[in-house]
Amino acid sequence: MKLITLATALLIIQTAAFSNTIYVPDDFATIQQAVDAASSGDTVIVRPGTYLENIDFVQKAITVKSESGPAATIIDGNQNATVVTFQSGEGADSVLEGFTLTNGLGEDLSPNFVSGGAITCENSSSPTIIKNIVEDNHAEFGGGIACANGSAPTITQNIIQRNTADLGGGIYCDESTPLIGRNVISENTAQSRGGGLYLREASPTITDNSIERNTVPGIGGHGAGICCWNNCSPTISNNIIHGNCCLQPGSEGGGIYCSWYGYPDITSNRITANSAIWNGGGIYLNFSRPTLVNNTICFNSAGQDGGGLYCMQTPMSPWPLEVANTIFWGNSAVDDGPELYVDYEAELSIHHCDVQDPQSSIFVGSSCTFNWGGGMIDADPFFADPAVDDFHIGWNSPCRNTGINSAVAESTDFEGDPRVAIGRVDMGADEFYYHLYQVGIVSPGFNIDIKVAGYPSAPVVLYLGSGLADPPHSTQHGDFFLNWPPLWHGKVGTIPAEGILTFPATVPSGWASGSEHPFQSLVGPWGGAYTRLSNAMVLTVE
Repeated sequence: MKLITLATALLIIQTAAFSNTIYVPDDFATIQQAVDAASSGDTVIVRPGTYLENIDFVQKAITVKSESGPAATIIDGNQNATVVTFQSGEGADSVLEGFTLTNGLGEDLSPNFVSGGAITCENSSSPTIIKNIVEDNHAEFGGGIACANGSAPTITQNIIQRNTADLGGGIYCDESTPLIGRNVISENTAQSRGGGLYLREASPTITDNSIERNTVPGIGGHGAGICCWNNCSPTISNNIIHGNCCLQPGSEGGGIYCSWYGYPDITSNRITANSAIWNGGGIYLNFSRPTLVNNTICFNSAGQDGGGLYCMQTPMSPWPLEVANTIFWGNSAVDDGPELYVDYEAELSIHHCDVQDPQSSIFVGSSCTFNWGGGMIDADPFFADPAVDDFHIGWNSPCRNTGINSAVAESTDFEGDPRVAIGRVDMGADEFYYHLYQVGIVSPGFNIDIKVAGYPSAPVVLYLGSGLADPPHSTQHGDFFLNWPPLWHGKVGTIPAEGILTFPATVPSGWASGSEHPFQSLVGPWGGAYTRLSNAMVLTVE
């Protein structure tokens, strides 16, 4: 055992000795020069500034990161080419972190290659792209990021905004399997398909993202939020897909568009306030057979048919398309099927869902197979506050404990709460459970609402910590995630009958931009049988 320990220690020392840290511009004037000089395991740290460059990682297993974050460190492509390229089979240990990538221009290299505006991942490259701002870039394929030819990058915690393309304003995926998680993908534009994301023969994992206010302005455009085109089987789960718009006649699928033999898994998403000038404000399906479970599909609109869901021609298997544990509420269509439109030989089975006014809100064509199953309700879901996009359900919601457990595959909802929390599964993306969250802009002097979900009449104590404990402190009421002792704690109220306590607060003027402030709540009296510690909530000041 001593020999093994000594050998391991020597290996660590040797590895550390041969891993260098290179600074730009101290050691090299440009980032590309530093990349070219680096060896596997090295880290290139870039000082604040604007760098007019187009960078290729040239198969280097290195980390290139900014010293002071994306706001201070900009790589400007100068409309010359892609800002950063991975095209030589780079792996997960090729890391790009903490930059603003802007003013890139993707080249038309089809049919064999694609070139994204800000980032290109080609030829089975699988880098890690984390905590960057990707904005104001342009390409024919993938205004922000293009993934193709077997690439499988990890794209996480980035802000991808205001990029433009013909296909895939934010992200383009062609024959690739990236992990796309915890990003903000907003205000991107694709002229014809995929304002936020465009997929072709791709099976990415798209989870925990905010996909909002993306547009497709072209005539006959599809999928302002996500467009799945031809043999796509992505996992689309736990996302906010909100306010995406297809703007011209012939356009379909404001939130999600799926067509031509795809099998996407669409689970636990909030698909709200999306719109299409023609059909499928929330979701449009054609020759596509997704899994549709535990989604909240609300307040979407269509200029013709299918405000919430438009479904046609789905005979791709011996059983019909199944929709379960989903809320359809407040959707609208100018012509037919405000909530659901089923036509052109579609086969659909729906059960354990909340559908508003089904007698008048569902259109079923004469050539269709439509099975109205058990557990269906028509009742106001009692969302916490849909006017500010708060689609949590309360204790008094008829969607609580009225889903069917056998349809559930995931273990948690979109916030990480247990998916089957109290008895039966709930309908919609939110599982009612002890939960702490906030609504509003976290900026000094601004008012926000801190909200706590829990059982009615339970007292609530709120804690503010100096940081997060690693590991958390184990207690009889669950894990306490904050450093002990907390900076402040106090009773802030009692859970009302609807199950969600709202505690108005003002962001302190002394909190600096970028600073993080963790909170946690105790719901119920200490020692109580139903008392629980909530999740940790970290407020990051804008």
